[in-house]
Amino acid sequence: MVTTPNRIKELRKQNGLTLKQLSHQSGISVSSLSAYEKEEGEKGYRAPKIDKWIKLANCLNVSVPYLQGLSNNQTSGSMSESSVATVISTIFNILIYERRHPETMSLPSNILNGLRLNSYEDARLTDIVTWIINILGIGASIEDFDNKVKEYSTKVISYYEEQGLLNKEASSDDVLDIINNFYLLTRQDGLDNIDNKFIIKETSESIDGVIEQLNDRLFGSDWFLTKSGRNYYRISDRLPKNVDEGTYQSIIKLLKNVQRELNNLR
Repeated sequence: MVTTPNRIKELRKQNGLTLKQLSHQSGISVSSLSAYEKEEGEKGYRAPKIDKWIKLANCLNVSVPYLQGLSNNQTSGSMSESSVATVISTIFNILIYERRHPETMSLPSNILNGLRLNSYEDARLTDIVTWIINILGIGASIEDFDNKVKEYSTKVISYYEEQGLLNKEASSDDVLDIINNFYLLTRQDGLDNIDNKFIIKETSESIDGVIEQLNDRLFGSDWFLTKSGRNYYRISDRLPKNVDEGTYQSIIKLLKNVQRELNNLR
């Protein structure tokens, strides 16, 4: 899906404003506005945080989703910071931020825009990011991720637009519903991309995990230590006294055989 770029430059020119004039009206520096107006992927491009989107949308008399290119409904008039439309745009920004900062334990206030997310909602957002990464594959770029988030955001906006709810003040239940709508879209997209090869690969990798956990439980975290390229410890020396080496070897052999048969199905 080809996504619509943000409309900051287009609307600024339609309103007959220079960068300096828009800067004066919005309180955003000219250098920042210039970065926001560049094409995504262009050198110097920077996406606004949600608080800046709101300021610009109000200055240009449009909705935040319209300015972001998530909706074709201009919805002129000042947008509330807690409207359904603004919450959707905030979630859009949160997902993009989380992909760029996976190590972040807590989101900055200018990303949250006043949203108070509980642990369930935090986990849901993390799941959404994970689904999108898996859908796109390892080689996908940040720009690919952003476009996918934009695609889902556009669909969520359309749903609430059809219900006539975009300008509604969002309650805590509305915030949860919006997040769940994002989640359902990404999950369905992810399930649609699952095929036999994916299932075989995931199962085979799970067996590796089972073997690793078993060895860790039986031998301790240093079970894999080597000396001169060979096992430093004999298995029989490290096994718990109530575990027979033959049983252990049979289990490992069985798991490896299952893994080999799985890989033959590819």
